[in-house]
Formats: sequence, structure tokens, C-alpha cells
Amino acid sequence: READLGDEALAKTWAQAVKTWAYLEPRQLHVVINPFSGTGRGMQIWETVVKPVLDLSPHVVQEHITTSRGDATRYCREL
Repeated sequence: READLGDEALAKTWAQAVKTWAYLEPRQLHVVINPFSGTGRGMQIWETVVKPVLDLSPHVVQEHITTSRGDATRYCREL
């Protein structure tokens, strides 16, 4: 698969990270996404940049999308 990462330097950084991950035992990764954090582009960045790269790794990714205050803390405590 191909992921549009915006610039060559960022793409090389992600490619190296994925290559490194390929040699690790597959793990379960939990990602907490706040769609309204920062500039309000959290979901867009997750869907267009981060998730496509993680999908290339051998890891199982479980996403947790916050919908209200305290969700991230609750997700982390439940792990």
C-alpha cells in the first residue's frame, strides 16, 4: 500500500520506523485519537498519515476515538 506523507523527509522517517517494526514481534498498539485536539485535524491526520503507515506494520492497532472529556484517561486506565 502507499501512504501520502506530504514530504520526502517525513516519508523516509516513517519508512525507517516501519522497517524497524518489521523485525519486532507483532504487538497490540492502542492509539487514542482526539478528533478536536490542536487544530481540530486529529481524525484527518490519523486517517491520512498515521493509520496508513501503521497498517504497513505487523502490529495489531486498536483505535480509541475520544468523544467527551476524560475518555483518553478512561481508555488508558482500562488497559
